[in-house]
Amino acid sequence: SELLRVARKEAVDEQRRTVDRIEAIGTLALADFRDAQIQAVFGSLLELRQPQPIQAAALETLRKFNHPKVPKMLIASWSRLSPQLRARATEALFSRTQWTIDALDAIETGKIARGDIAVSRLSLLRDHRDQRIQDRVGRLLSKAALPRRRDVVVAYQAALRKMGDAGRGKMVFKRVCSACHKSPAGGDAVGADLAGIGNKSRDSLLLSILDPNREVKPKFVNYVLLTDDGRTFTGMIVEEMANSISI
Repeated sequence: SELLRVARKEAVDEQRRTVDRIEAIGTLALADFRDAQIQAVFGSLLELRQPQPIQAAALETLRKFNHPKVPKMLIASWSRLSPQLRARATEALFSRTQWTIDALDAIETGKIARGDIAVSRLSLLRDHRDQRIQDRVGRLLSKAALPRRRDVVVAYQAALRKMGDAGRGKMVFKRVCSACHKSPAGGDAVGADLAGIGNKSRDSLLLSILDPNREVKPKFVNYVLLTDDGRTFTGMIVEEMANSISI
């Protein structure tokens, strides 16, 4: 129809205002994804050169199509997506049973890094209505477990029965943890904010302290960037634009 023809043209027009392009992308939800032209449009909208709001709008519209090529497109684009966009892509992939199976295949084959999806989000699939997905997620989480760290956690269980010393704990936090974590006691907000840590149980605290990598939110994942002139930078992505990245 004329409406879809105009929307297709405006969605990819990089000279138009972002807000107009986003509206056009939303209109494309009325299209037939079997159309090769529509597939090509969404492929271009997920390219790295596109502004993040455009990529986000494309992801939100893609999840509305019930077509087997959608999860393949999301997985193929995964390495080019920022952490925030990967979170949106994850929700899209987990929105349909077959897409979820495709996503689990991608995780197992390394097309999607296991650490790119939060353990807490993956754990929700344990209650999926499809038993196949429950079983696969259980095996996946079991493989991700770190036996040595689990042994350490078990070894320190006795510490939970002792009386705590807040004064000494504050000194340990300042010496060991404050470089990356912020709490009411001070520190830098590089990693997760620990302001609400007092609401956790002792068992949960012990697990978080001794096995901190068990549950790392995607936005706190560390990235290594290699520039064209051979320099290496390490850090967390705080902002990603069409032609720049800040860590």
